Amino acid sequence: MLGLLLFPVRLFFKLLSMLMLVIVLGALAGGAYLAYNYLRPASHAAVENLARGTVTVRSETGEGTGAVIATGTSWTVVTAAHVVGASTSVEVVGRDGTKQVGRVQTADVQRDVALISVQPGATWSALPVSRQLPSPGKKVSTRCFFDDATRQGLYAGPVDDIRVGKEHIVQFDLAELIAPLKTLGTVSGETVLALIPVEKGCSGAPLLNQAGEIVGIILAGNDRSAIAVSSASALP
Repeated sequence: MLGLLLFPVRLFFKLLSMLMLVIVLGALAGGAYLAYNYLRPASHAAVENLARGTVTVRSETGEGTGAVIATGTSWTVVTAAHVVGASTSVEVVGRDGTKQVGRVQTADVQRDVALISVQPGATWSALPVSRQLPSPGKKVSTRCFFDDATRQGLYAGPVDDIRVGKEHIVQFDLAELIAPLKTLGTVSGETVLALIPVEKGCSGAPLLNQAGEIVGIILAGNDRSAIAVSSASALP
């Protein structure tokens, strides 16, 4: 009789221990997945395209990085709006040192994205744009105009971006990591978070997925990490 009375209790603790085991195994699998994505190197073609598709942007008020993209038959440099400021024209310098004057088409202060009309350089490469965000934990990469190496980190997910003057104050929703399917579809007007080392001068740098496609541009950082990145939905 006592055994029958204790059976539900034993069953409960057995199920609880099985649940804990599943949680631990899930956490280990998630950690292994993140480690695998972080340690897997980007392809040589993606690294080379990133170098050839990154330029320096110099305005009257600042200096930053730009990403070269093709819009139809025209070539455009995308950068952060705070890099160009109120300038109507900027100096664009390629990796090979060639310089040209680019005309600022638009400077969206709210999204902090600017588009610059340029003539394609002989050694430039237009970076493809992806409208689909990576899933959380995927590796992303960038390159600032003064770099000789690729910076790599992890994509985290969409954030709420509150603008206070020139500063970006972001709020990250941890639910995006728990429910990553929310970030797999095309989004519009999002700001996203990337855990990737940046510093002054990296503003406007392209953020690439593992396929070498632009999924956003660097807008701001904190403690040498990118905390605000405009998603590709803000690009033409």
